[in-house]
Amino acid sequence: MTLLDFFKKDFFLTLSLLTNETKTSKVKELKDKIRAIANGETDISSSEEFAFAAGQLVSYLFDRSAASDKDYSMLEPYLQKAKSCQLQDAIAHAITIYKHDIKIYKGKFENLASNVLADGTNVEMKPLLKFFLAGCFSDCVIYEKKDNNE
Repeated sequence: MTLLDFFKKDFFLTLSLLTNETKTSKVKELKDKIRAIANGETDISSSEEFAFAAGQLVSYLFDRSAASDKDYSMLEPYLQKAKSCQLQDAIAHAITIYKHDIKIYKGKFENLASNVLADGTNVEMKPLLKFFLAGCFSDCVIYEKKDNNE
């Protein structure tokens, strides 16, 4: 059993203990907040939002990888981080690696990245792991098109 398998088991066990309504509403609530952050309408205001937003960024950065056999073992460098400041450093490092494939739009990626990278709370990541993974596994708000009716 790998470290990732342990975290997946713990994550899915936690999710299975929740009702579908609670699961959906928490993910929807977090995605709505992260969407607002990505659109530049607000900032991160909780540790859970930080972890979910970090997961969204990591998911986006995975998509930038040219690796032919992508799998969730790519999460390992992020899962090993005990403190949020260490996770921020790992994300910043990944941005430097994939910078050639990140277009400059001054939009959703930049808004989300600046919020995650500048967050100064420096919290323990273990209790936030489920929010980080939920962010990784959710559809990434960075790819969402702006609604022209807004």
